[in-house]
Amino acid sequence: MAVPTFVFLMLTLTSSAVAAAGQAAQPAAPQRAVVVQAARELMTKARYCALVTLGDDGHLQARVVDAFAPDADMTVWIGTNPVTRKVREITKDPRVTLYYFDQAGPGYVTLLGNAQVVDDAAQKSAHWKEDWAGFYSDKNRGSDYVLIRVRPSRLEIVSYSHKLLNDPKTWRPITVDFQKEGALTAHATGTFEVKLTPQGTGESVDGTALARMSIDKTFRGDLEGTSKGEMLTAGTAVKDSAGYVAIERVSGTLDGRKGTFILQHTGTMTRGAPQLTITVVPDSGTGELTGLSGRMAITIADGKHSYEFEYTLTEKR
Repeated sequence: MAVPTFVFLMLTLTSSAVAAAGQAAQPAAPQRAVVVQAARELMTKARYCALVTLGDDGHLQARVVDAFAPDADMTVWIGTNPVTRKVREITKDPRVTLYYFDQAGPGYVTLLGNAQVVDDAAQKSAHWKEDWAGFYSDKNRGSDYVLIRVRPSRLEIVSYSHKLLNDPKTWRPITVDFQKEGALTAHATGTFEVKLTPQGTGESVDGTALARMSIDKTFRGDLEGTSKGEMLTAGTAVKDSAGYVAIERVSGTLDGRKGTFILQHTGTMTRGAPQLTITVVPDSGTGELTGLSGRMAITIADGKHSYEFEYTLTEKR
């Protein structure tokens, strides 16, 4: 049996009435982690959602999209064709709203955030559904397939199945404000190319030698940009035992946020056993990356370099 149209629009109103009739007092506010997990479950179960953008004529434009389940930080990915209206509208104004409805709950989640169009081969491969093969010329590999990444700023939820109801007096839904919760933790991956240029070699003493090199990198993936830095190395008389330290300034965009930050390297190799730590220098982030902290891991396989970057970004309040 189909749910009447007014249920989609009036769920927030009816839930307050039922809550007031069914209980004498509003329970204590649930913990943030409980709310976020409930929202994740509802969004994953619903699968489809309405994507609302600002149209060219100034009116709000809504359409149903087949979104991927939210990431750990509640980022939502959507696949589409670059010629669509939503891509044009997001490029012009990145503010969007996603609306999920769970008929069985009943319940809903509203996710407000900023969207970015992503045309990265690794991300497109990771975010692809074979059900879509008939809509694109070369599946996720073609130029007619791009992604929309929605990074959340605020989440609102009402869910009877999770016992998360809106306030009986104000009718406000339960809300999580990601920008005021202090920090956003995320995982970035991609590849990079590096050029090391010798800048001079120190005197060799008893089989040990010092050297200095310049660093030039190009990052691709979740981190898009370049870096410049300097490296100091120390070699020893023992085969495969050495060490290095380095500092590099990265300029670019990290998951759509533009700015700069500094990475500090400390690496040793003990008879072939490597140990490397790469961390963000505290308070080195600028622009939209102000407040950035984190650690980067590097993998070299078949001559190709890739990175994994676990980071936390303290949002401005």
